[in-house]
Amino acid sequence: NKLTSGAGVDSFYEYLWKCYKAFGEENYKNAFKKAYDAVQKEMKFGPWHLETDLHKGGNKLTSGFFVSALQAFWPGLQVSYGEIDEAEETHKGYYEIWKKYGAMPEVFDVLNRKTHRGGSGKAYYLRPELAESTMMLFQATGDNYYALEVGKRLVEDIEKKTKVKCGFAAISDVYTGTLEDRMDSYVLAETLKYLYMLFDLALPE
Repeated sequence: NKLTSGAGVDSFYEYLWKCYKAFGEENYKNAFKKAYDAVQKEMKFGPWHLETDLHKGGNKLTSGFFVSALQAFWPGLQVSYGEIDEAEETHKGYYEIWKKYGAMPEVFDVLNRKTHRGGSGKAYYLRPELAESTMMLFQATGDNYYALEVGKRLVEDIEKKTKVKCGFAAISDVYTGTLEDRMDSYVLAETLKYLYMLFDLALPE
């Protein structure tokens, strides 16, 4: 009964559009446009998208003014869809969260400007979504801000806060910097890959 762009359905939006790009079938494009337009209309709050009641729309929030780390994939999706200005706006919102903590907490309260302290809300699991969106925006715009400001900051913070002898450790609490004995497979498969691709693209020919 909820409309969201985060956990549980983020891949739905992403792969619906990728199916159209891969196979060229209009039904995928039409379905994606309908879903994308609904998110932009019913969930948009500044640069973010808030979880809302599926049947009542934008003025009926289901869980407060919360956004998740997983939703940082949305600017990259917007780039792929050709909505560059919207992508830059959305990306700016998530990067502001990153700058506040030097990491991307799992859940952030955009109204009160703090993490959601329940459960894993204040954890940082080295997710790839912001790095991917940053790489895609650089690829689309050629703006060195995404490499020399955002990408550089992401790499430096990850190195400083999470590097351990055998890899990179998740942060269980972005306020204290306490590390957790956890390094998901996507850290190598996606997070570090997208950062490598970002700087590879930024190198002069």
